Amino acid sequence: MDRNNKVFNFGVCLDNEDPARAGRIRAIMDIHCPQDTFQECADAEYTKILEEQGIPWSSDSEKKLALESHVYWTKLDPFIVYPMLPLFINQVPKPDESIQVILMNPDNEFSNNFYIGPLISSPQELEYQNYATGRKGTTKGIRVKGPKNITQSDSSSKVFSSPQHVSIDGRNNSDIIFSGEKGKSGEIVMRAGKFKPNKDEPDFPTNNNEVTKLQLTNFATEVNLSKKIIKSVDKVEEKIKWLVEYDVYGEDVVWSEENLTGEINLYQVAPDGTEWVGNRGPTNLDVGVATPFNPNGNPTPDKLSATLKFGNQSISGVISLINRFLIEVGAMENQTLDSPPAEEGLPGLLQPWYTKSGSLITTGEIGESAPTTQNLNLYPFYFRPSYKLYNYYSKGEDEKKRISTEIINKVNISGIDVTVGSAFLISKEDPQPEPKTKETEIDSTSENDKKRQGIINAMSNKILLYSYDSVIPGKNSDNPNNVNSNKPETGQNVGIDQENLIKMDVNETEPLVRGEQLVKLLSKIVEFLAVHEHGNAGTAAKNPDLISEIEELFNSKNFLNENIRIN
Repeated sequence: MDRNNKVFNFGVCLDNEDPARAGRIRAIMDIHCPQDTFQECADAEYTKILEEQGIPWSSDSEKKLALESHVYWTKLDPFIVYPMLPLFINQVPKPDESIQVILMNPDNEFSNNFYIGPLISSPQELEYQNYATGRKGTTKGIRVKGPKNITQSDSSSKVFSSPQHVSIDGRNNSDIIFSGEKGKSGEIVMRAGKFKPNKDEPDFPTNNNEVTKLQLTNFATEVNLSKKIIKSVDKVEEKIKWLVEYDVYGEDVVWSEENLTGEINLYQVAPDGTEWVGNRGPTNLDVGVATPFNPNGNPTPDKLSATLKFGNQSISGVISLINRFLIEVGAMENQTLDSPPAEEGLPGLLQPWYTKSGSLITTGEIGESAPTTQNLNLYPFYFRPSYKLYNYYSKGEDEKKRISTEIINKVNISGIDVTVGSAFLISKEDPQPEPKTKETEIDSTSENDKKRQGIINAMSNKILLYSYDSVIPGKNSDNPNNVNSNKPETGQNVGIDQENLIKMDVNETEPLVRGEQLVKLLSKIVEFLAVHEHGNAGTAAKNPDLISEIEELFNSKNFLNENIRIN
């Protein structure tokens, strides 16, 4: 066998059942045999030792017994390797896992050798990785396809401890993380069941939101929670059901302030908002002069309900017609939309000076007298100049701009705030309600930098608090550890098994009391004792409502937490 001059050597664990529980393993280095023949090489060396020692054997079972009795874990065993880490840390490789063997004396490869390991290439494989997969990334494992890099999944990568933290990771889905921020906090977190297996993508375990966790954190400052009142303006928002648009014709003619032609239209907007672009339904908070009311982007809806067309009108006549039409749509001043406002006609006008068309479900034909008892409800409605008239107002020149400006600026309804000849009215009783100031209570925090704050946080589906020195009257008092230790696979050095934990939950513990819920019940009982009355002797108390409240509070059992239990 060639001498090895290397201090660090790849090796493979053969056995980790050290009878002394000193962390020793039996391992063979790669330099002692070809790849994938580790056990055969070790068996050959052990056979040679039996022959040299004159220990007889005639079958495989006798050979195994002879090795266990005279060679394994003795001074004759050439493959014993000691842990490099102190015994305070139990980190022992499993059989067939890869390790690094450190030789104290390269000239004597079987004397005082130490190991570091096991070599694990991925955090999701901590339970076990054979030597080939564990060496992924080394020159010994370049042909091995191991698990995918954990950072390829953001959610999975957060399951495992960060490189910025110190951690102790268990074999099977548990760890202890030492973290915190310099100058701000110190923290220890113990986690069990931190992830759930991912059947679809085994390389990417998913975060367990119900992980069993114990958190110990000490913060540099004390934080106290209080309530804070914030005020906000709650604007009234309503969908538009009706639209009034007014227009003055004459795009290709010279306008005359004494001879204007145009129309006033009443449109019905679909109540479900289907005629609004984006199917949202227009509201008072997002509508304007140029807002389209048609899916095709047209400025006006398709449902024309009434039209008032006029001609040979002066500026003042047009303004009067528009304002009276708006008053009648809103059923104001005891006016209804039953006929055009003939009383507003001015002397010297050419006849006919208006025409009417369309129908209203609420009133019948335009021009037909409405019943005296009828109240129109054409709310909420929005009125505005046509987009063409608005353009004359904003971009026009000379006479068209002057006339359109005068008309738009004088369109109004008494008591209504009108902007650029347009406004939104929600109801007849309160056409333009004022925004309401709303007060909301929110959580607020304050810091006290003169005091540190330590918090212990235990999180799980069930929390059991067990005292060896306490016994609940009428309950079992068996020490769960005694029951647990009877199981060879567990013993006292690990947690209580699941079956016995459930027995503790049911037979040996009781629910923890919720203080505030109990105080609520007791307060009602005290109130009852203070005010209750009886009629004649032997009759029930006269406070049935209070008795019902007490019974409801008692029956609900809200003052008990069944998932946090003590003995």
